Amino acid sequence: MRSRAVGIAVLAIAAAWCIAPVRASAQEPRSEAAVKGAFVYNFGKFVAWPAELNGEEPFAVCVLGRPDAFQDAVMALAGRTVQRRTIAPRRLQRAEEAAGCQILVIGQSQSRRVDAILRTVQDQAVLTVSDIEGFAASGGMLGLLTAGGRVVFEVNVGAAQRAGLRLSPQLIALGRRVDESPVAGARK
Repeated sequence: MRSRAVGIAVLAIAAAWCIAPVRASAQEPRSEAAVKGAFVYNFGKFVAWPAELNGEEPFAVCVLGRPDAFQDAVMALAGRTVQRRTIAPRRLQRAEEAAGCQILVIGQSQSRRVDAILRTVQDQAVLTVSDIEGFAASGGMLGLLTAGGRVVFEVNVGAAQRAGLRLSPQLIALGRRVDESPVAGARK
């Protein structure tokens, strides 16, 4: 019971920091991209991957798409620790290279290809994250968006479950839960 309370407290602190306004103060501005990068980092703490993927190797956070500020913020996570593993970010040229990634961040430049990318990785235990509008409703797992000057996220629990991932109840409670579109829900 105590460990659950500690977990909830840690998530609340992380959420408060991440969901804070994009600009915290005039002295310490935080870019939207940096806040989104922090979300990606914290997502890794509240997802359970299948046991066979929890080895000693680095925690692979992969980015797909033309480099932009958000992807640069994700790449800056190199060397940080998630679930007792060191983050090793890498850039991908194609979705087919996502094997071995724990998290796949799909960049804005891939908005026209998002359905094909999600089909490519649908049978892999990879958490899909993007700031493409409507991402979670299209079958992605976690969609980042800005609302009222704050970065928030949408959660597609069904997509995560089909990939063999378990999202913590605390993470689900903090996000806006979305239903998939009929097309995305038909993917199996």
